[in-house]
Amino acid sequence: MDISIVVKVFGWITAINYGILTIWFLTFVFAKNWYYQLTSNWFSIPKDKFDMIHYTLMGIFELLVFILFLAPYLAFKIVL
Repeated sequence: MDISIVVKVFGWITAINYGILTIWFLTFVFAKNWYYQLTSNWFSIPKDKFDMIHYTLMGIFELLVFILFLAPYLAFKIVL
């Protein structure tokens, strides 16, 4: 396997994950009530904890994508 393929894979994984994060954030901002009603059918979570859970998970997701995919991609781009 060529290293350029690995670099491209890291780039695409990063782009896809940030796309997922963007869709999640936009859904949370613009369709928050609908999203809360949908999930409150399954789980009984107060609205303030619902907000806290989602912002925390978005932050963790963003950090993981940065550490696991974006940082190695940038490192490969700098070195190669």
